[in-house]
Order: sequence, then C-alpha cells, then structure tokens
Amino acid sequence: MQKVEQYETVIIGGGPAGCATAILLAKAGSAVTLLEKEPHETHKICGEFLSWEAVHYLTRLGLDLKKMGAHEITDMRLIRGGAIIETPLPRSAWSISRRALDQALQNKARAAGANIKYDYHVSSLSRDEKAWSMQTNQNTLKAQTVFMANGKHELRGWSRDESGSGLIGFKMHFQLAPAAFDNLKQHVEIILFKGGYAGLEPIENDLANLCFLIEKETYIQCGKSWESVLEWLTAQSAPLAGALNKAKPQWDRPLAIFDIPYGYVYDGKNAPDNLYRLGDQMAVIHSFAGDGMAMALHSGFAAVSAYISEVGCATYHAQIYKDMHRPVRNAQILSKIVLSPILSRMIFPIIQTYPALIPRFFHATRLKS
Repeated sequence: MQKVEQYETVIIGGGPAGCATAILLAKAGSAVTLLEKEPHETHKICGEFLSWEAVHYLTRLGLDLKKMGAHEITDMRLIRGGAIIETPLPRSAWSISRRALDQALQNKARAAGANIKYDYHVSSLSRDEKAWSMQTNQNTLKAQTVFMANGKHELRGWSRDESGSGLIGFKMHFQLAPAAFDNLKQHVEIILFKGGYAGLEPIENDLANLCFLIEKETYIQCGKSWESVLEWLTAQSAPLAGALNKAKPQWDRPLAIFDIPYGYVYDGKNAPDNLYRLGDQMAVIHSFAGDGMAMALHSGFAAVSAYISEVGCATYHAQIYKDMHRPVRNAQILSKIVLSPILSRMIFPIIQTYPALIPRFFHATRLKS
C-alpha cells in the first residue's frame, strides 16, 4: 500500500515552466515540491532554440547562458530544396540542450529551497473536498495547490481537447564535420520539405541539434526505420545533406514524439480552484515558431504572480489565454503554409525577394507582453 505524502504546493514537471515556478515560489517563501518523472536530468525532444524572450526570463532566474556553453544565434537560414534565404534575426537568440538547461534550472530551484523529487511519475490527478490527490509510481501525494507543467504529455483525466497534428517529431544530436559546424555557427537553419520541416542549430560542446517533423505516411513508407527516415530527409535538401555528411550521431536511437496537439489553448472556463496549467498544458504553439520555451517561462512567472497576489486561477487563466491566443493562432496559420507543398512553393520566392517579411512573421508569433 502506498504512503500518503502531504504538501502545501506541488509542481508536476521539471522543465522550464515547472522550474521557473519552483524557483519563484521558493524565493517568495512558499514550501514547494517539484515532481520530475525521470530519475535524473535527461534529454527531451525540443528544438532547443531560446528566443530573446526566453533569454529574458532565464536571465531573471539567474542563468548565464554564455557561461553554460550555449551558442548565440544571430542569423537564420530558410532552406527549400537547394535554395537558401539568409537573414539576421530581429534579436539574438541562444541555443543549448534541454538536458543542460533543465539541470541548471533544477539546481536553481533546489538552491532556492524547492524540494525536488525525481522518478515521480504522476499517473492521475483528482480533487476531493480538502485537497488535490496525485497517484504516482512511488506514493500518493496530497496538496492544496497544484501546478501542471507536464509538457506535451497528457495526464489522465486532464487531456487537452485539440486533435493531434498527425505528425511525428524526431530529435538527434550530431557531431558535425569541423567545416560543417563552422558554417552552422551563429545560425539556425529551417529546412522546408513536403509535409514537414527540420531545424538544425549548434548547441554546447560543439554539437548540433537536429529536430524535424514528418508525416506519418512518410514514416511508414520509410519502413519505420530511423536510418531510412534520415536518408529520406537528407534527400529532400542538398544543404542539409551536406551539413550531415560524415556527422556522428550521439545516441543509438533518436527521441520521438507523435500527435502533438498544436494549436491548443486552454480557455480557462470552469477552471477548478488551485490548479494552474503551465507551458504546453496551457498552450501548444507550433514548434516552427521557435517560441515554446518563452511561452512556458511566461506562464510560470504569471502563475506565481497570480498565486502570491491571491487573484485566483480563473484570473490567471483568462490573462494567459489573452496573452497566448494570438501567437498560437498565427503560428498555426504559418505552419499550414510551411507544411503545404503548394503554398510553401508559392511563398518562398516572395520571401527571397522581400526577406524583410521574416521579422514580421516572427513578430506575429511572439507574446506582446
């Protein structure tokens, strides 16, 4: 029989949203417990692109990305087939692995006084007249207030109502050939192809992160084989094939995720008391926008502000819905253009002629606040 652990405040998830919340609550004097389902820091599927908005929040939390080995990103290459559009980003971004970022944030949370419990996988969440109850693989937990920061993964009984994208996401770290890595420095490359796109950028330890989305049908046609999928991917883009020539994968198998509910935004209607949705549990912006971590951090800061000022969950969710609805909607529109072979073929020459459109696209998918 499981033991019952009693807490004041519990955060489910040790990613950017959960850690930001833990740091801020602990610094404010709250007794906070953070649950991380993994037994230790690990790699997670993520583009690992930190927009200037995300960097702003991370700096406020006390992180120095440069000292952590992150790479500054100043320019973007938009690639379709063999054609390349290169343009400066509106503001510098940074890139670092999620493993390194999560570890640094969890260390900050622990130093601030948060209680972090690893290998605590929450399988269900329910409410009685006194408290929230969480069933985990370890014990049953009770808490007065819960912050849901469990990322793109669903929690039984609290699923998001947006249908999935039908796309499969993959992630692999590579050690590129020296010339290829030198060419990639300070750049994020966005590669467009039929039914999906890929992102390639430098991260710490002079590695490169490759993340991409493909259609389920493509995965099946490739025999559900990672090697065949990678071969198919490089056949779509000569520049990407060149970048990955003689590259050494850093893991035996890639990370993968399926059916991400892009476009979901929680409207906060009938929100239960003392339950705050954070990050991807609040809104899932298309990864093409490159602002998911900024939105996650923004939700953490806003949730703590609402909690401390006692304005309540309803007010928090209403404000965050207002903040996130526009960028999520615009990212959905852009993603439909990007993922459509016909539309992307039509718009690419226009962007080549008018590259100043790219900053406007960035602005349309960013938080105004």
